Amino acid sequence: MRAMNNLKIIQSGAAQVASPAAKQSVPKRKTPRDFERKFSDNPQEAARLRAEALSSAFMRIPNFKVEAARDLLDLGFRQIYQLAGRAPDSLYEELCALRPETPPERRSHLRLAVYVAETPEPDRARLHPAAWL
Repeated sequence: MRAMNNLKIIQSGAAQVASPAAKQSVPKRKTPRDFERKFSDNPQEAARLRAEALSSAFMRIPNFKVEAARDLLDLGFRQIYQLAGRAPDSLYEELCALRPETPPERRSHLRLAVYVAETPEPDRARLHPAAWL
């Protein structure tokens, strides 16, 4: 039964051969290795960068991605309050100039970070990047 992928599948009396290309692709979960490839070719340096991002003040923002925290650190921000008064779209443009492969979804994380920096009592419904798409 282990080799089901290579066996013939019988459906409604007709035999069809299952091919690996016919399988639906399942999106891969991001791993620390993906982080390493994105930010550094050196595994030790990538681990240091990830640890720095994980221990940053930005990780106190609910539902905030490590990659977004790393991006803000690379832009020169160290504390959440430093984002107050900044335009999230201009931060995104700066980030794209620094790292052209930045995904468009990162803009919602930047909007969330600026909202948290400017709002003393943030609304719980708005503390998720999906609220800022």
